[in-house]
Amino acid sequence: EDPHDLRLLTLGADVFLERGMPDKAIASLEEILKQKPRRISELRKLVQVFEWNVMPRNALDTWEKISTIEPGKMEPLEKMVMYYRYFNMFPQEVDAIIKLNSLQGKRPFVGGFMRVLNDEIELLGAEHAQTPDDPYLDFLLQRIFIVGEQFKAETELSAESGEKVDYLQYVLYVLEYFVAVDRIEDGYEYAARMDKQAGLDVESRVQLVKVLGWSEDYDRALEVAQRLLKISPDNIVLLTETAWMARVADRPDLAQIVLEKLVQIEPDNNVHQQALGDVYMQTGNHRKAVNLFRRLAERVGSWLMYAHDMLRAALFSEDRSLMAEVVEETKGVDISEPDYLRTRGELLLTLERPREAYDILRKVVDSPGATLADYQSLIDAAATSADNKLLADAVE
Repeated sequence: EDPHDLRLLTLGADVFLERGMPDKAIASLEEILKQKPRRISELRKLVQVFEWNVMPRNALDTWEKISTIEPGKMEPLEKMVMYYRYFNMFPQEVDAIIKLNSLQGKRPFVGGFMRVLNDEIELLGAEHAQTPDDPYLDFLLQRIFIVGEQFKAETELSAESGEKVDYLQYVLYVLEYFVAVDRIEDGYEYAARMDKQAGLDVESRVQLVKVLGWSEDYDRALEVAQRLLKISPDNIVLLTETAWMARVADRPDLAQIVLEKLVQIEPDNNVHQQALGDVYMQTGNHRKAVNLFRRLAERVGSWLMYAHDMLRAALFSEDRSLMAEVVEETKGVDISEPDYLRTRGELLLTLERPREAYDILRKVVDSPGATLADYQSLIDAAATSADNKLLADAVE
């Protein structure tokens, strides 16, 4: 009798929803909104029905209307970001992210990570206003915003479990996207602000070194690392990362400098000592390597772990006096591992002690996995000894 009566339409919408008749409820609500397009209660009820009825496009349109009426509310923008992402509406999603980030910045933050990330998105948003058609900038904005959402979700879960969120891991995630769009300096500045906000030394910026290293951009990784070393020359995390990076990048000269510093700061760290010994061999400091491995063996009270390293360093040195010295020091070490025996045998041959070399190399050829080269070395030792019987035995 009166299809436009607002009171009847409102009551009807509620009845239809109660009876499980969403189509009729939608029709009633849409008729109400034709007459009163800015009625928030009906718009929210309508969007709820669309979501219950799995009608995402209609839900998105309705959330857009709600956001227009209530521009200071975050929920409509949060929903719009979700639906834009679902429909792959990339430019619209980025615009909504910038607006949502602006509203989030007006609320107090629990921790420093979100405060700095919010500021970063605001800076990038201002740039976006000048260059709205930059796909790389849009990608960066979208991705670091998602990192922030993931951080907030984990923070809520950790509050229930009592666990602490590793925010440096999320700093690393953010920096991965700066590197992906080749904005290294911007990433550095973001990480520097994060260090300042968190009261850290350079730990956030070290994450940039890691990401560049994972991207195999070793030159820029080491450039950033050396820049940071000027700021914090004794930072163990930075020194450790730089040492690893220098070795991977085939920069033993830099690795040696950094590892020597690490050994000076942490003299009881055997891992740093071992790495430095290996680097000494790369840089030709074989006697230093032998001395270092000797100290390690004495410290741990076992020659078994470092005897082979000493032998290798002596062999590569081509210094006969050092070779003789190491062979004598390790003569009482009982190691049957074939690689160790091969190195020791080669040293003895170099020192023109073929009979002793033969005895060692014979153990190698009698072990499983002996190669043709092992038999050839055995024959060389026998031939050099001038012992025909030994030679005949080796040939046989």
